[in-house]
Amino acid sequence: MQLLAAQEEAPLVKYKSKHPSLKDAKIALTLRKGKEWYVLVIGSYKSVAEAKTFLSKQPKPISSSKPWIRRFKPLQKTLK
Repeated sequence: MQLLAAQEEAPLVKYKSKHPSLKDAKIALTLRKGKEWYVLVIGSYKSVAEAKTFLSKQPKPISSSKPWIRRFKPLQKTLK
């Protein structure tokens, strides 16, 4: 699940540090349309329902940040 994306790493580091439930989240550098983006990702879920259950248990700032439940393979192709 992708929680956030930014063109600089610092905002993601700050966001992650503010939310203890994201201690296992990872920040990865990707390429999108020829530009570098940092993404904050968490978890490996068996289904969309399982990912949504995780989200439902998160504080409002996380659950309302419009996370993107996505497959890892397409994301993996963009990792730099």
